[in-house]
Amino acid sequence: MNTIFKHIKNYKKYIALTILLICIQTLLNFIGPLVIKEILTNVEINEESNILLYFIIFFVALISIYIIKIISSYVYTRFSLRFKVNESKNMYNNLFETKFSYINKFEPSYFITRIKQGVDNLFNLLGDKVSRAAIAILTIIISLYFVANVSVYLVILFIILSLLNFYGYKSINNKLKEDSSKLQKTCADNFKNIINVVQNIEQIKQIGQYSGFVNMIGKYVFKIEKENNNIILKSNIVSIILGFIIDIIKNSVLLLSIYLYFRKQISFADIVFINMILSIYFSALTDLKNINISLRDVRASMKFINEELLNNLEDNTSKIKLEKINDVKFDINKFSYDSKKVVLEDIYFKITENDKVGLVGESGSGKSTLIKLLLNLYDFNDIYINGIPMVEYNLKSIRRKIYVVSQNTYMFPGSIKDNIVIGIDDYDESKLNEILEYSFLEPFKSLPEGMDTLIREKGLNFSGGQKQKIVIARMLMYDPDIIVFDESTSALDSNSEDTIFEDINDYLNNKIVIKVSHRLSSLNDLNYMVVLKDGRIEAMGDHEHLMKNSEEYKRLFSKQLSND
Repeated sequence: MNTIFKHIKNYKKYIALTILLICIQTLLNFIGPLVIKEILTNVEINEESNILLYFIIFFVALISIYIIKIISSYVYTRFSLRFKVNESKNMYNNLFETKFSYINKFEPSYFITRIKQGVDNLFNLLGDKVSRAAIAILTIIISLYFVANVSVYLVILFIILSLLNFYGYKSINNKLKEDSSKLQKTCADNFKNIINVVQNIEQIKQIGQYSGFVNMIGKYVFKIEKENNNIILKSNIVSIILGFIIDIIKNSVLLLSIYLYFRKQISFADIVFINMILSIYFSALTDLKNINISLRDVRASMKFINEELLNNLEDNTSKIKLEKINDVKFDINKFSYDSKKVVLEDIYFKITENDKVGLVGESGSGKSTLIKLLLNLYDFNDIYINGIPMVEYNLKSIRRKIYVVSQNTYMFPGSIKDNIVIGIDDYDESKLNEILEYSFLEPFKSLPEGMDTLIREKGLNFSGGQKQKIVIARMLMYDPDIIVFDESTSALDSNSEDTIFEDINDYLNNKIVIKVSHRLSSLNDLNYMVVLKDGRIEAMGDHEHLMKNSEEYKRLFSKQLSND
């Protein structure tokens, strides 16, 4: 509830304006029944002098109601846009601050769906249901006042109707609270799986047989709809029973008013008035009922935000801001992802300023894990920067000084230029222009749209080699202290790879460079190489030293020669 009150405070102007508009509309709604009652009363006593005035009042009120609805709609959409954009940004910021291991556990698509659900549910409550519930209470009080002036017996039925409606549906929603949370999680899990299938459309078309993929998606849709139908069925059964009881009371109001009319205790105008008030009254009860539904869904969303996001944020409160990396020391005794299988063991070496180091080993030897630990993607204490444990530095300042040019070329929505400067606020245009002078970027500048050429989803309009060039340009723009080339030119032929590194050679001279490559020939210009095998250092040294002293290196080198 604290989170809800915080949001109410943040958007109090919009909420107050919404309540004011609905309040005016509600008061105008009562003019109709009151005017009709007065007209019928005048007809009964043959008084026609004021009827025209009442008609004018009725239609002015009716027109005013629809004007207020238009204004309310405008305010609602403005509020919706501001709220959903701001809160989506806040939640995605929390997601980016969440521990990498936790995000990896559920996968990003899961969080995207849950964030969308959370923002929509929060706005549904604050942008609509809270204000309507507040006005519903006012409407109920006014309605009871008018009905009390007609008959105390009718007031009793109205009160029973409101209590039964509110607490009955509240009981239903309390029972469905856990089901709602389960449904949101099921939807997120299975939509994630559907996205993961569909985003491989190129491979699906290559295979040519679609039935397996269609059935796979059908299985995920079935799980979503089954969970949804379980909630609908439970809710509908209880709602039907509750609706039956409420209908009995509503009809009892009508029958009682007719009975009182025949007993000469109320007039015919009162009967019409009571039934018009009943319609307004029941609409208010529906608004009051809906806030229970919204609260149910919001509680499920709040559980996700508090337990899955805020409880798993990275500790970024360390005071030391890393200004420059002079050296990195790996002092790893053991590391494992799940406390079961040891992934790295006895990793001891140091990289100093301007060093050029290679990481060599088969897939699964621990190279990628070592890079992830260098980026502090996992909580770990055994890496030292400038002699200080990495955990004592501000996380963002560490990652700002280390850049991994990966074989997985991550492209973002936007142009080539956008992808080069992505993540850099107020980037230096002159620095960008200097980078664009590198010869390996010339082919992009010759495109019809030049550097403003849009990159399609997953960069499908560019080759793997072209995307790797864009990522290298992005690295140059970031200007880190440590550059990791993790199979970063795997999509390029050896000539193109040599051309790029010749192009940026002067730039790399003043950097710590770590190269991970399956092409051992591309590592000859390094100071030394670290050979990994089964998560351990098998040997260290330059090419000549390793050829004499490392069986693993000789095996890898011979294997590559035979493949070439």
